[in-house]
Amino acid sequence: MEHFGLGEIDLRCLNERVSLDIKPILVMMNNGFTGYDKVLPKTNPITDDMIPTFYGDGKYAEIIKYAEDEAKDFIKAYQTLKQKMPSLRSLL
Repeated sequence: MEHFGLGEIDLRCLNERVSLDIKPILVMMNNGFTGYDKVLPKTNPITDDMIPTFYGDGKYAEIIKYAEDEAKDFIKAYQTLKQKMPSLRSLL
């Protein structure tokens, strides 16, 4: 923040910020983690358990690609949930 002239970092703002963790919503909508790929199709076929092997083999580009794809998939899921949230509210 100092580099861009935005002042000093106030760590209290990170703790006091309003945030939304949608992971429990995704888990509940999917009845657990079973069939995760049916709720949120993965872009990249790599799985979490493969990352340590890739790291050990020095396949850093594959790890970076995996992280980028997971982030894109998460954003896509968030946008979908945001669109469907009004209809989900009616179920409550």
